[in-house]
Amino acid sequence: MREKIQSLCDGLVTEDVQSECAYFAQVYEKSLEVLSAAQRIGQGRQLSAKLLCNLIKAGFEATKIALIPPAADEVRIFDISVGRLPDIDILFAIGVHDGVWPARDSGTGILSAAEQDVLRGLGLDLGGYDLAEEKMKVYTALTQPKERLYISYNAQTGQPSVVADRIQRLFPLIKKTKVPAAAATGLFEDVLGELAQVLRGKEADADLAGVCAHFLADPQWRKQTRAILLRTNAALTLPEDTARRLCGVMRCSPTRIENFYRCPFKHFIDYGIKAQVLRDYEYDRLDIGTYLHLALDIFTQSLITEKKDLKELSAEQTQCRMQAAAHLAAQQHDNGKLLADERFALIHKQLVRELADTALRIRVHFLGSEASLHASEVAFEYVVDAQGCSTVITGKIDRIDTAGGYFRVVDYKSSAAKFDPDAFAAGTALQLPVYIDAARRLPAQQGLSPAGGYYVRIGEKYHDSAVKAQREGRMNGLSLADTKVLCAFSSVQEGGSFSAIDQSLKKSGELHGRGAAKFFTANELYALLCTAQRMIASAAVQIYSGVTDINPAGSEACKMCDYAGICQINPEYEGNAYRVPERFEKAQLRREGA
Repeated sequence: MREKIQSLCDGLVTEDVQSECAYFAQVYEKSLEVLSAAQRIGQGRQLSAKLLCNLIKAGFEATKIALIPPAADEVRIFDISVGRLPDIDILFAIGVHDGVWPARDSGTGILSAAEQDVLRGLGLDLGGYDLAEEKMKVYTALTQPKERLYISYNAQTGQPSVVADRIQRLFPLIKKTKVPAAAATGLFEDVLGELAQVLRGKEADADLAGVCAHFLADPQWRKQTRAILLRTNAALTLPEDTARRLCGVMRCSPTRIENFYRCPFKHFIDYGIKAQVLRDYEYDRLDIGTYLHLALDIFTQSLITEKKDLKELSAEQTQCRMQAAAHLAAQQHDNGKLLADERFALIHKQLVRELADTALRIRVHFLGSEASLHASEVAFEYVVDAQGCSTVITGKIDRIDTAGGYFRVVDYKSSAAKFDPDAFAAGTALQLPVYIDAARRLPAQQGLSPAGGYYVRIGEKYHDSAVKAQREGRMNGLSLADTKVLCAFSSVQEGGSFSAIDQSLKKSGELHGRGAAKFFTANELYALLCTAQRMIASAAVQIYSGVTDINPAGSEACKMCDYAGICQINPEYEGNAYRVPERFEKAQLRREGA
């Protein structure tokens, strides 16, 4: 019933009765509220007619309706073909162009003149163009204003209507003014934009001086324009003692350092002010990622504890073990909410399938290789010192594998992730080098040399084709440029592709050149790890020095930022700029590693 009434009301709303509609809509809603309140009060008891009447009367007496007070002066915008024109003091007729004032005949349509005559002879009203009626609309509109009439047209977009010429002839003393095109818009922002371009060296438009002279008559405009055009949007550098009090002795993950290089201002909001973005109660990517990591840790730890070789398990056994690990993780994660809350039953089922598929892909990474699972969820911390700015780098390595005196680190990702050398040079891809360096420092890894660091995507199959699914499911990262070592960690498929990593061999047995940017000799890899440490130290010095610049590493860094409304970055303002990092140069690593 309520939907029918609302539909009927929507059909009745017109511009002429909009205020009345708004009033009666409130009356309707308030009436329902009063009746609902009376129902709640009388629930479970019998009310006399008199008492019910008094309850409803009291409710209506306490109800208030919001009204827009009538105004003596108002501005209305209308089309002369449909608008009513009562009691007008000043009228601005805009767009008075030929063919519009009065409107031109739009043509005969699909019916010829003879066909129209036949239909009219049969008594059909075909409507049609009536020049006399159009002239009457123009006459009615232009004779309504009591005080002033302004007629305007844009000479750049069409010829003026004959109406303008006839009024000029009727009233020879009427004032005719040509307004510069830039001012015709009347937009404050347009003039500011033009002035800003001139300040940056652009040649001024011919009409700009006249437009500015018009606006400069207003002292408030001068003040506002000066404040906007000469302002900066630079973030202030914090006093060093303030920055040190905010930071204390930094204990942070490589992700925090990456965030600083991504944008110092966002880093300050996240880690200095510690702003919290409101989150709804739902299983978002953060919650899901924690559960997936826990399940994979249980799966890996059970294999290591039981001294089971993943390569020796069948696909069915691998799936069963992963499903059992997923169930145990669901019991432990977030007080068992995934199992206890019916709302999460479907998503839990989906996550178990994704984990089982991930376990099968990890098994493929090991098949035919000498690699074995060595450790899972390995915590680390070490100190980076630079100019007295001590920073403790902490974290957890999801998995460490070993083969033939070498180790590789593996990080699970619930979304796509790749190692980009240029992003490393920008400071926004430090995680894998830091993890390799951290694993190298662990006592359990003494005597082992790094073979690489990789990301594993958690999730279902990427393609319907088994070949494509296997290829896209390989690990992505950086590798030691040693064919023998890489072959110990991964089998090689027909065609030369590694089963475990997204690299391949040529027919000659050499590493394929298309992955050269992510292959490193032992010396280059060591230099890469040292470079990562220097970048951490540099970031720490800047953080302790109070750097909060609005200087993101490219515009991509701003796309998913929660603080765009706070920083209001605009490269046209002083103190705002997108940082353009230098590209990765492996030659520099060779010089440093020599």
